[in-house]
Amino acid sequence: MNKVVTKFKEAEIGTIPEEWNIVSLGSIAEFNQGLQVPTEDQLPAKENGAVRFIRIVDFTKGGDEPPRYIKNVNNGNYNVEDDDLIMIRYGSQTAGKIVRGLKGIIANNMFKISLTDITVDKDYLYTYLSQKNVYDSLNKAQSSSTMPAITFGMISMLPIPIPPRDEQKQIAEILSSLDDKIELNRKINTNLEKLSSSLFKQWFVDFEFPNGNNKPYKSSGGKMVDSELGEIPEGFEIKRAISVLDFIKGVEPGAKKYFDKFEDGMIPFYRVGDMFNGAQSIIYINKNDSKNVCCDYGDVLISTDGTVGRVVTGISGVYSGGIRKVVSLDKSITNGFIYFWLKSQYVQDKLKEHASSATTIAHASGALSDFIIPCNNTIVGRFGVIVQPIFDQFQKNLEEIIFLSNLRDSLLPRLMSGKIRV
Repeated sequence: MNKVVTKFKEAEIGTIPEEWNIVSLGSIAEFNQGLQVPTEDQLPAKENGAVRFIRIVDFTKGGDEPPRYIKNVNNGNYNVEDDDLIMIRYGSQTAGKIVRGLKGIIANNMFKISLTDITVDKDYLYTYLSQKNVYDSLNKAQSSSTMPAITFGMISMLPIPIPPRDEQKQIAEILSSLDDKIELNRKINTNLEKLSSSLFKQWFVDFEFPNGNNKPYKSSGGKMVDSELGEIPEGFEIKRAISVLDFIKGVEPGAKKYFDKFEDGMIPFYRVGDMFNGAQSIIYINKNDSKNVCCDYGDVLISTDGTVGRVVTGISGVYSGGIRKVVSLDKSITNGFIYFWLKSQYVQDKLKEHASSATTIAHASGALSDFIIPCNNTIVGRFGVIVQPIFDQFQKNLEEIIFLSNLRDSLLPRLMSGKIRV
């Protein structure tokens, strides 16, 4: 990447290099709306002849929603492949969002964008449409009908700057290399999480931690005793979670005190819907409204309202009253242990059990006083020694994701306006 002498001209999107053109999206692409499928026709598991049904929740809930399937629909208008561009049509926080990388049939609240002009690079177009300022303009320009949405007419008129094709490809390659590294880190973290969750289950659910001879405790004849959790190893005791862990509740400053732009004296604010590992908040509040209830990157948090049971780390700021920060009362339990205990089936089931009785918003904070943990200080300590370095690497990868995402967001508008040439 280098700076070259560039002459600029005025265009409807601002100044651009003289040799670039501006075209409307409708002149280089066509749009196909997705398929409306009744809920009862959406399959919870893949059957013969069924394909993935792609919905808005697949993009808005951090991938923690189970996929849905429908019987195959042989219509290219609805089908998308991995590199097809999909734009969400509805929603105050989702309209205008551009996504790719899924294969299946799209729902009718989104549409597929198909290039018709071979002089335009698909990766370049995706990169341009993924800019925050493009998303913001589309989101704010939704129609004022009963169901606000982005219309085909609206998206057709969107101005797109078109550099020479070689420059399009170079811009896309630079930004794709950052995206690839971000995605690699996410995949590594997924594997680290699966490994550690499996180890937690082996040690504290199946009780197959290594005994003195480095053999699996329970299956090697380790003595078991009765408890309220069922049989547990001799030397373990059942403790109330609140006797060893503190569940620190967040604050509720109120929506009128939310700001969508950062200014001096403000701090990021996270709601349950913002809870993803390494997420960066889009909402800020004044520090004076935080009541000093904050979290840092290494902390572990869990949601107890709304979508209950979300467990995250790698965020820094203030968090809402529907979220609890979980810390060891005497510092003897590592954050690695806390993270994977909260992810365990036992904790998740308990939370959902308490939330299922709610009549409006799901609320599961009552489960906290019911949680019990099978404890043995020696075994918990040994587990911490093994898992904490994995958890630390998990954290390091999240920090790198944040850095690379910020770098990408900084480069993107400058590359797309020709302020930086390649």
